[in-house]
Amino acid sequence: MAEPEDSNAGSPGVRVESLPHRQRATADPARARPARLHKVELPSPSVLLIARRLLRLVAGLSTWSVLASWDALLRRRDPWQRSRRVEQVLRRMGGNAIRLGEELGQRIDLIPFELYFTLVQAPDPAPPLPVQAAIDALQQVSGRPAGEFLEQIDPQPIESDSMVCAWQAVLRDGRKVVVRVQRHGIREVYAADVTALVLLLRLLELFTIVRPGMVSRLSEELRSMVAEDLDLSTASRFHRLFRRYGRKAGLPWFSAARVVHTLTGPDVLVTEFVSGIWLDEVLLAVQTGDAQAVARMTELGINPRKVAQRVLHGAWWSFFECPFFQGAPDPRTVVVEPGNRLVFTRLRDCGGLASRKRQLFAEVLDRMARRDVSSAAETVVQILAPLPYIDVHDFTKAIEARLWQQLFVIEDRCGATADRTSMGVWLAVLEVSLAYDVPIRGEIVRAMRGLILFDSVAERLNPRLHFFDELCRYQARADRRAARTLRREVEGTSVGDLNAQVLARVRDGAQLLDRLRFFMVALTERVPVQFFSLTGKAAYAMAMSLNVGLVGGAFALSVWLGLRLYTAATGHELAYGSVVDFFIAHPIPSNIALALVLAVLIRRVLFRMNDREQE
Repeated sequence: MAEPEDSNAGSPGVRVESLPHRQRATADPARARPARLHKVELPSPSVLLIARRLLRLVAGLSTWSVLASWDALLRRRDPWQRSRRVEQVLRRMGGNAIRLGEELGQRIDLIPFELYFTLVQAPDPAPPLPVQAAIDALQQVSGRPAGEFLEQIDPQPIESDSMVCAWQAVLRDGRKVVVRVQRHGIREVYAADVTALVLLLRLLELFTIVRPGMVSRLSEELRSMVAEDLDLSTASRFHRLFRRYGRKAGLPWFSAARVVHTLTGPDVLVTEFVSGIWLDEVLLAVQTGDAQAVARMTELGINPRKVAQRVLHGAWWSFFECPFFQGAPDPRTVVVEPGNRLVFTRLRDCGGLASRKRQLFAEVLDRMARRDVSSAAETVVQILAPLPYIDVHDFTKAIEARLWQQLFVIEDRCGATADRTSMGVWLAVLEVSLAYDVPIRGEIVRAMRGLILFDSVAERLNPRLHFFDELCRYQARADRRAARTLRREVEGTSVGDLNAQVLARVRDGAQLLDRLRFFMVALTERVPVQFFSLTGKAAYAMAMSLNVGLVGGAFALSVWLGLRLYTAATGHELAYGSVVDFFIAHPIPSNIALALVLAVLIRRVLFRMNDREQE
C-alpha cells in the first residue's frame, strides 16, 4: 500500500523542515501523586476490644447504680454528691474513664452541669512513658536523627495523663520546649470506648430508659469530639491561628504557646516552654488565701483581678471576634506570665460558629445589660432555631421569666458570686430547652459551655466582679479595634479600588432590596399551614400497636416453621398445640416477656404524647 504524500510537499514557497522541540520533564509517578487529605477520624477497633470495654462500662454502671440507690435510701439528693459518686466510679474503672466521662459530659444540655464541672476538675493521672518514646516519636516526625536537632531532654515527665505524656527539652538552637507525645494505641482504645458506650446507650434507649432519638444525635458528636481531641496536628493548627488572630487584634496578653511545626505531627506536639504560674494555682491561692502564693504573685506582678478581667475580655474576643473559640478552657493548661499575660499551652475542643449566631450571642448579653429582657429572650429563640413543633410563645415566655430572675441576680452585687455572671443565663436556657424537649445543636452547646467555664474562672478570681461593667468596657475596646481595622483597610486601598468597592456595595444593596421585595410578596400570598397534632400522635400510637402485632405474628409464624423443620429433620411429630399448652401451663416467662413489650410500647407512646406541638 502506497504511503500518503505530504500535502505541503509541493506547495510553492513553503519549506518543510524540522523546528526545535521542548522536551517535557519527567517525574517519578510515586512523587507526582497529590498529598492525601488528612482526615480526623477514629479507627475501627476490634470486636474483642469493644467487648472488653463494654464489660468494663457495664460493671461501672452497675457499681454506680448500687451507690445511687444507697444515696437515695439515705435521702442524699445533692447534685454535687451524685457527681462525686460518678467521679468515684470512673476513678475505680481506671484507664481513660475520667477523660471519656469528660468528653461525654460536654453535652451539658443532656447531662447535669455539676457532673461535667466535677469531671473537668478531676485529675486524670496515668503511668509515665519512657523518655525513649519521645525521642523515637521526634525522629519519626522529622525523619532525622534526634541528635541533629535535640540538645537535651529531661527523663522526668512534667505531665502524664491517659492521652499524652510531656517532657521538657532543649533544642540545638537553644530554645526550651515541651514535647507532648500521644500514647501508642490510644486511638483504638478510645474508639472502642466510644463504640461500647454507644452500644450501651442504644440498649438503654431500646428499653426506653433513655429517650428515643437521643443516641443518634449524641454518637456522631462524641466521635467527632474524641477524634479531634486525639489529633495533635489539629491542636498545632489552632495554636498557630490563635497566635496570629490575637496579634492582629492587638491582644499581646492573650495568646497560645508557639509551635515548632517541623517537629509536630498527628502524635507529637512540640511547643515553646512558657514560664509563669499555672492559672489553677492562681485560683487556689485566691480561694485559700495562701500568703506565700500571694507574695509570689505580687513579686511577678500578677494581679488576680486583672487576670479575671483579661479572662473575660479574652473569652468574649474569641467568641465574638475570632473565627474560632474554645469550648472547654482548662485552667490547668493556662500559664499566667509576669504582667498578667495569659498563654494557653494546649488548646482543646476548639470550634467555629456562624457569624450570625455569634452576633446573636453578643446581642443576648447586650440586651441583658440594657435590661431589655424580652428582646434577649427572643434572641435566644433565634439562637436555638429551628425549633420543633412546640408553642413558641410559651417557650419564649418561659425563657423570659428565667432571664428576669437572672438579671436581678446579676445586678445584686451582694449576692452569690457564682450567679453574677452570664453562667446563670446560659444554664437557664439549657434547663428550659430540656423541659420543652428542644434539641440543641452541638456547636451551640459548645459555645454556651465555653462561656460558662470562662465566666466561672473569672468570678472565682475576682469575687467582686461587676459583669455588666466589664461587658461595657469590652464593647468599647472592641469598637476601637474595629475602627483600627477599618482604618488600616482604607489606608491600604487606592482611590480607584475604594470607588470600585463602594459601587460593588451599592450593587449588592440593590440586589438585597430586590430579594427582600420578592420575599415580602411571597410571604403575603402564603397560606398558613395547620398542624393536626392529635391526629399525628394517634397515628403514631396506632402504628406502634400495629408493629407489636406484626412482631407477634412473625414470632408465631417462626415457631410454626421451626416445628415443621424439626418434624422433617427428626421424624417426630410435635404439634403446635402442645407448645401453646406448655406456655399456658407455665405462664410466668411469657407474662414477663409480654409485660416488658407492653411497658416499652407504652413508654414510647407516652414520650410521643408529651411532645409539644405548635398550635
